Amino acid sequence: MATTGAAAEGLTLARAGRALGPIVCPGQDAVEQFAAGELARYLSRMADAPFPVQSGAPQDRPFVAVGTATSLAPYLRTRALSERAGQLGEEGFLIRVEQDRALVIGGSPRAALYGVYDLLERDLGARWTVPGPDGERIPRHDPLVLRPCERREAPAFPLRAFDAMPHPTEPEGDVALIDWAAKRKLNLFRMGWCYAWAHFETRLLPEIRKRGLMSGAANHAFGTILPPDRHGATHPHYYALRDGARAVETDPMVTQLCTTNPETVAAVARSLESTTEKHPELAHLSLLQGDGWAFCQCPECARLVTGTCERIWPGEGVPDATPLLLRFVADVRRALASQRPGVTLWYDAYSPTIEPPGAAEADPDLNVLVWLYWRCALHSLGDQRCTRSRQYAEVLRGWRRAAGGRMMVTDYWCGITQPVPWWPTFTTMKEDYRFLRLLGIEGAAIWGLSHTWFRSAETSAYLNAELLWDLDQDVWQVMRRFCEGRYGAAAETMQHYYRAIAEGMERAAAEEPVERVANTWSLASRYVRDPKRLRALIDEARAKADDPDARRGVEDAWVQNEYACLLAEVDRAHQACQQAINSAEPSAPARLAALRQAVDAFSTFHRAHASSGMFYGSPDDLRGVVSACEEALQKRRS
Repeated sequence: MATTGAAAEGLTLARAGRALGPIVCPGQDAVEQFAAGELARYLSRMADAPFPVQSGAPQDRPFVAVGTATSLAPYLRTRALSERAGQLGEEGFLIRVEQDRALVIGGSPRAALYGVYDLLERDLGARWTVPGPDGERIPRHDPLVLRPCERREAPAFPLRAFDAMPHPTEPEGDVALIDWAAKRKLNLFRMGWCYAWAHFETRLLPEIRKRGLMSGAANHAFGTILPPDRHGATHPHYYALRDGARAVETDPMVTQLCTTNPETVAAVARSLESTTEKHPELAHLSLLQGDGWAFCQCPECARLVTGTCERIWPGEGVPDATPLLLRFVADVRRALASQRPGVTLWYDAYSPTIEPPGAAEADPDLNVLVWLYWRCALHSLGDQRCTRSRQYAEVLRGWRRAAGGRMMVTDYWCGITQPVPWWPTFTTMKEDYRFLRLLGIEGAAIWGLSHTWFRSAETSAYLNAELLWDLDQDVWQVMRRFCEGRYGAAAETMQHYYRAIAEGMERAAAEEPVERVANTWSLASRYVRDPKRLRALIDEARAKADDPDARRGVEDAWVQNEYACLLAEVDRAHQACQQAINSAEPSAPARLAALRQAVDAFSTFHRAHASSGMFYGSPDDLRGVVSACEEALQKRRS
């Protein structure tokens, strides 16, 4: 008697270590084949039985077919199903489980891969929380059964990017970043221009291509597009004029160009043309200037940098270089258009280029990535009571009026560069994305993550990716899935831990004066309200974590928690010291000693864990806080 795999509870794919049917992939597209292979690989692990992949369906056994509406047309039994499959759009997918077959249909090969991962995760309990093996949990099933269902999925935002800073010293980790991006349904992977470009070309692009992701380049671009060591001696006029001489930098990160020089524009266009001819899939390229604002001082460049960025950087003297870089991006775009019409060039509204132009300067072909640099950590972008959020809302509206092309946002969602390791906060992220969607912004880039740095931003990266795909889901349901996958038996305790963090953030947001930019290091004491409770929850999770992957996840959370708690102690000691000095209290010297002790404890912890790669920067600015208090006390005494 033939086994059909039909069961009262659904479609049975395997039982007692034996697969009852194959994975079917009739399409010849490489990404569809990869998707089918991924499904077979993970089902084999779940059932402890090998699943073959073949091009045709069996007549008398169950199967799972993977492909697009075109390649799976013979398996769509009704006209209505064919019509639904044909309306998916490039990023959407449809999953249908019947009594004798399951179909994973993508609007494109890439979307079919999304559907495979969605089936494995939502229907069979797989979890991919962080890149690499320690972020993967694959349950065992005997029997392996799919429940009858049909669901269609499409993303909330059409652009869901991952901007990475890979390193050739950890190639497998970099591949894991790409793999994680696909599993979280991101669709654009961009490499930092100034980070190991050759490694990106040779090792990472094939992995991006395998998954059907779009690819590109981001971050500070000038020194890689026109390397000073290649052009500096023969074409010094490509580079910025500073103090009467051409600044031919050795560090590509800070290289600035003479962007109004037609020869520079032509050379940049030739370089981009050569790069995209070699790698046609590089379709999204940022032209972000070198880090800092040492712009060219030649008469034509200087003419375009006349004001300062007072809206976002009031009183700080940050030059407004928007007119200079807007012109450059437009010039390069025109020079490149005839040879590479499929390339999307991005203008980065970043620090000195953040101010949007006037309405009269709107460009129908301009694509903009807005950096929400030092946005408020506590209030959502749409919260008009918050000064900083209101400033950025004005900036975003201005760029939406000016840019007739595509528009994304990004921020420093990496490392512990901010006083809030969980950045943006659980309580604001969903509201941020709702506000961005209302403005017509098409997506976001999760920026700045190497494989090592990812560990310090894993909750933020996971939440960002999930909300970019489905903005209607509950944040705490997302966090439940994250905790299940990351912490194993300690999942419930870690959910309580993150709830406690969120409660502190919510109280801080309600109490924080709305005129304050709530993202300095002194913010820590406002959301770490009960360090004893937070530490107790982490200790409880440490005791419960029952496997190496879960233990590593909890240990990473412990590092983040200690960082925040120790920083909060510094903040409280600093406040008490300032109060004692300003009030001329006799306790001022003791308060200053307590501040030194708190800073020493934080610095010792920072040094002890610096090799983890989870920190960015140093605690030196806290030494400056101590010095400032010492000087203030000395003045009081004198």
